[in-house]
Amino acid sequence: MIRNVYYQIGRQTYDAKRITLYLNSIGMKCSVKKVRRYLKIADLKPINEPIKRKQNGPKEYLKGKYERLFKYPFRTRYPNQVWVVDITEKHYDNNIYYLCTFKDIFTKKAVGWAVNQMRGFQLVEAAFFNAINHNLTENILKELIIHSDNGTEFKGYQYNRMLKYAGCQISMSWIGRSKDNPHIESLWNIYKKEVLDKSEYTFDEFKYQTNLYFNWYNLERLRI
Repeated sequence: MIRNVYYQIGRQTYDAKRITLYLNSIGMKCSVKKVRRYLKIADLKPINEPIKRKQNGPKEYLKGKYERLFKYPFRTRYPNQVWVVDITEKHYDNNIYYLCTFKDIFTKKAVGWAVNQMRGFQLVEAAFFNAINHNLTENILKELIIHSDNGTEFKGYQYNRMLKYAGCQISMSWIGRSKDNPHIESLWNIYKKEVLDKSEYTFDEFKYQTNLYFNWYNLERLRI
């Protein structure tokens, strides 16, 4: 049963804690220790298992263009309080595909995303409107903080005008400090391992697999 959950339910992404949580939810009582021991014997490891990196010493950081309203660890109390946004890219031969995603740090869901073969404000704009089209009211938008890094798209006039017109508050990481935006970094980490590392994609396949993955991520993937 553990093997079935690992391959069929978790799609090779569930660790011992998530497998145990799923088994307990369907009435099969077991411990994390037992599941972890089985996975070790069967040599089953989640494909998104984090890589341990060497920690660097203290570093000086510069402030971004906008004030850092979102400071990790930030405790949210309800959905649509803080969204984080970023752009990632994937190289396939001579092609580069770009993905922009907005993520709600309370629900841990990707609330809006867009893919394109070109990077720029239009990519961010498409992802933003994909997010706010989910029945968000004007009052919710006025309370919403949207946090990003110091990417060119997020420092531009068009991005500022779009969020200000919607009534959202802009927050920006300090320059070179990835720890200011850990929620989106963790999303990229699992997305790239669970989707992009599997095969080569045409742009249409890349777009289809991304939509398929985020729908599964939002609706079915267990959260701890």
